[in-house]
Amino acid sequence: MTPIHFADKVVIVRAATGVDSYGDPYVDWSRPTRTTVRGEVQWQNTATAPGIAGTLVIKRDLVALLPPGAIDGNPTYHRIEWQGKTYILDGAVMERRLRGRVHHIAVNLK
Repeated sequence: MTPIHFADKVVIVRAATGVDSYGDPYVDWSRPTRTTVRGEVQWQNTATAPGIAGTLVIKRDLVALLPPGAIDGNPTYHRIEWQGKTYILDGAVMERRLRGRVHHIAVNLK
């Protein structure tokens, strides 16, 4: 496993949530909270052969590696700001373990 240095400054943006007059939950991006954490954002390459002989598809995804607990709750209520851009979390938060404990979490960005 490549060492993770958490050299990037990453801002976790959390939407405010509430319940409307009908009792339905809502997300309010007009007043989010921002928390700066140390992390690492990097490209991840995936190669697949979709079943056609001689065809190889290479996919590149941007992945954020963050300290445990940096994303709490529903990932759709979070965004990540890194190097002046805002990214949406794409999929579930994945826990990465080392020696039986959570070392960091990984989230795909889009």
